Amino acid sequence: METTPPIITPVKKRKMIMLALALAGFIVLALAVLAFIVTQQKKSVTKVNESTYDNMAFSREAVVEITKTGFVPESLTVTPHTRVKFVNKDSASHIVILNDISQKDAATAAANDPVLPNNIEIVAGSSIAHIFEKHDTYSYHDRASATFNLSITVK
Repeated sequence: METTPPIITPVKKRKMIMLALALAGFIVLALAVLAFIVTQQKKSVTKVNESTYDNMAFSREAVVEITKTGFVPESLTVTPHTRVKFVNKDSASHIVILNDISQKDAATAAANDPVLPNNIEIVAGSSIAHIFEKHDTYSYHDRASATFNLSITVK
């Protein structure tokens, strides 16, 4: 018993071609919309980073050097949102300690001061930076010598 292949009439063939073209058109349109959305998201992220971080964080900057004789300067007054860079100019590592830990309770220290809350080791020749945002006075000393003191006032 022989089976005969299904007969595709010219009308059915045209409908199948039209359906395939419509499906291909829909896929191309969906990919174009997706590409547009991704491009717009990348542009908006770039604008946010440039305007909020680069311009703000680096518009106000101060440097504290750590030397074999202590912090230079020993006292610093900055405005909120100032980036303070701690540069270790010594050949030894230094551990910077916040004197009054009650200024920052343990629960909020990490959230408010993620870079320099307390007991931060800065190895020889390296640096770290921190953006001071809250109005307060921050007193630090070096673990190697309690006479190495630093006071940063945010006004």
